[in-house]
Amino acid sequence: WLDEPPINSWQTAKSLLKDLNCLDENSITPLGKAALLMGCHPRLACVALSGAIFGNIDLSTELASKYDKSVSGNPELAKKSALELKKRVQKCREIYNFSSCFPQKFSGFSTSCALLCGFPDRIALLEDDATGLYHFPSGRMALLPKETHRPYPKFIIAPEADAGEKTGRIYSFEALPEKIAEEY
Repeated sequence: WLDEPPINSWQTAKSLLKDLNCLDENSITPLGKAALLMGCHPRLACVALSGAIFGNIDLSTELASKYDKSVSGNPELAKKSALELKKRVQKCREIYNFSSCFPQKFSGFSTSCALLCGFPDRIALLEDDATGLYHFPSGRMALLPKETHRPYPKFIIAPEADAGEKTGRIYSFEALPEKIAEEY
């Protein structure tokens, strides 16, 4: 690079790639190599690729497209994106053996399971049922929008959230069944 990235940004990126199992200590894993071929953010690539291991590529690629900001708001573009991702996932499944890179064992594959493969740090536990305040593994807290219907789920996975000044906001989430959260 012409300009070296800030060390904190570099360390944060490496940490995320390790959490996603795209990197081990300092080398790229088969999942990381496959993620490079997806043409999207590594989180979304891991969501898409999870379907190859857990047996539902249609669901995983549809989810990856749903949360891809570059195609959001355009249903036709999202549909094309999902079809392209599906082709890439099928090709990667032929080239790489990345099954050991998904250490999670789920009794059944679902939306929640696919999202956990790309957003493992975005699982959150309900802290305050009155306000919809959730606690993330990082220690950060975030609120669900006020218009969210109650009762609030005990566990969620939040692909779109921000850190905020003191308390962040959750823009999109999927309820996470308690059994899956505890297995995870």
